[in-house]
Amino acid sequence: MKIFAIDDERASLYFLSQAIQEACPNDDLKTFKNCMDFLDAFQKELPDIVFLDVEMPKFNGLELGKMLKEIKSDINIIFVTAYRQYAVDAFGLNASSYIVKPVNKEQVLNAMQNLRYDVVQEKDITIKTFGNFDISYKGKPVIFRSPKSKEVLAYLVDRQGAVVTKKEVGAVVYEDDYSLSTQAMLSRNIKYLEEDLIRAGIIGFVIVNSGSYSVNLSMADCDLTEYLENDSSLFTGEYMEQYSWAEERKFNLKTKK
Repeated sequence: MKIFAIDDERASLYFLSQAIQEACPNDDLKTFKNCMDFLDAFQKELPDIVFLDVEMPKFNGLELGKMLKEIKSDINIIFVTAYRQYAVDAFGLNASSYIVKPVNKEQVLNAMQNLRYDVVQEKDITIKTFGNFDISYKGKPVIFRSPKSKEVLAYLVDRQGAVVTKKEVGAVVYEDDYSLSTQAMLSRNIKYLEEDLIRAGIIGFVIVNSGSYSVNLSMADCDLTEYLENDSSLFTGEYMEQYSWAEERKFNLKTKK
């Protein structure tokens, strides 16, 4: 994923770039202090996301945002400023987010979770379900803060893109009747999961709606999907061995004609 950031103040640009790098360490970030250099690079590279300072000479961020929209209508714009009064104008441009300085990693993560336009990614995501469940991005394994976050993702992959209710996830992954404590744990681990994927460079793979979750498997190379679609010989008799709830799927795979 390609990210541009611009701020005419050196110190502000430094802290902004630090926050972006901490939140998205595997993404391609370029920073600019000059609007003309920024515009020239934007037209050549067409990044996925831009962080724009609002108060700049030559063009302010709002004017610059309008110009970017004319070049690429689905650009994700995240405005950055010390002044809250620009929020209405910012969202009038269909901005993805509006961050008030000083910027930190948590603000960037939150903005990345609420992008207005999907970021189209090549299939750099690889999912392994035969044996133990694992997921990697551009050859690097995704690191999960919580084992339960990884297990939730595994269950969504097992469901092969089907929409799954929160209650169903709670019943399967937490082996619970979806008590209040389970609801709280699930919400927390979904948040961790989104943040873990963003840090790895994966945007938009997990789809979170009110009361349900799913995954966009068209973004990934997945051995289970390939096996089900092409009836290949990938399956070796083991499937998501670390999860007891995967036994039913494993039985069906073994008996698949």
